[in-house]
Amino acid sequence: MAQEINEVGTIDVTMKKNVIFTKRKIKNIFISEDDICTIGFMKSSVEGDILETIVIPFSLFHEIAEDTLWKLIDSTKESGK
Repeated sequence: MAQEINEVGTIDVTMKKNVIFTKRKIKNIFISEDDICTIGFMKSSVEGDILETIVIPFSLFHEIAEDTLWKLIDSTKESGK
């Protein structure tokens, strides 16, 4: 049996909405025992931000990104910045 009422209150509402992400930023990179590479990144839209994580094989990270990072490290050390 329902009773009609007139009462003010609050509720939490969760909804999914399609948005356009306009920026993304790497937040962290974690390498685990030469096995996997976990990369966390944030995507931003006018409506808000979302944090995503992706796991890639270390061999792929090594093949594509590791040499570039070492070059950046070496050039930064050499320039003293």
